[in-house]
Formats: sequence, C-alpha cells, structure tokens
Amino acid sequence: MSFLDSQKYYKNISTVFIPPDYWTGSYYCRGTAMLGPEMYYEALKLEKEITKKQIEICSDRWKELCKENAPMRLMVSGNLVSLPEDFLDSFIRNTTIKLPEKFTIARLVGDVMGVYELMVGDFSLYERVLCFVERGELEIVEECKEKPMVTRVKKTI
Repeated sequence: MSFLDSQKYYKNISTVFIPPDYWTGSYYCRGTAMLGPEMYYEALKLEKEITKKQIEICSDRWKELCKENAPMRLMVSGNLVSLPEDFLDSFIRNTTIKLPEKFTIARLVGDVMGVYELMVGDFSLYERVLCFVERGELEIVEECKEKPMVTRVKKTI
C-alpha cells in the first residue's frame, strides 16, 4: 500500500479479505495462509475494491511501523503491531515441553502453528527455533542442510 501511495496509483486495486469465520466446507479458515489452493477460486467472491482512502491509511500506518523499527510485526486482534523479537519464544517453549526428547524442527514449528493459530509464517518460527539452539536450550542431533526444517533437535533443559 505504501508503494501504491508513493506512486499515486489508486485505481483497479482489490483485495480478498478472509473473515475469521470463513467456512471452506471442511474447516474454518482464519486467513489466506490457511486457505488451500483449491479454495482460491471460491474465495474470489469475497474480492472488494480498495479505495484511495484505504491505501493512504495503510500507507500511513506502514510509515509509523517503519519509524518504530521493531524486529517483528504481527497481526494481533486484526491490527498490525510491532513486537519484540522474542515474542514467539513462550509459544515455542510451551510446545517443546509436550514433545518427545528428540524431534524435528518441522514438528515443533507445525505444532506451534497448529495449536496457537498465530498466523505467522513458518520461517519466523524457524528463525526463533535457531535462537533456542544458539542459546543451548535445544541441541542439533542430526542436521539436514538440504531441508533445514527436517533437522532433528533434542531438549537440553
């Protein structure tokens, strides 16, 4: 939106907003990250044009966030907010407790995403798991450089 605003381009822009209670026919979908590719066509009925005012408001909000220069931004209660980089750590730690002694990073990331439904990308969680390894809270037991998420780790605490 900031780019569109900087270019003064306000025509023919639309979005597909997935409401928090969107029923796909099989499950409730809380955002595009949960929407399977087979459902994209069906979701197009939710497409709406974005107004110039909406673009300007989003652009202004982005400028505010840039000034904050926080390491992480997430949608919380429908608002994009700046957060400390360790915000996800308690979710990771609580999930780790429930896992066996050794597990893959993919299992940990998947469980955090599934249990807490934070709507964050797996890469953000993966990066935080690496911080757990750096701090010694997790230890790599079998590294997979080709597919880093398949790397096996074990609890150390």
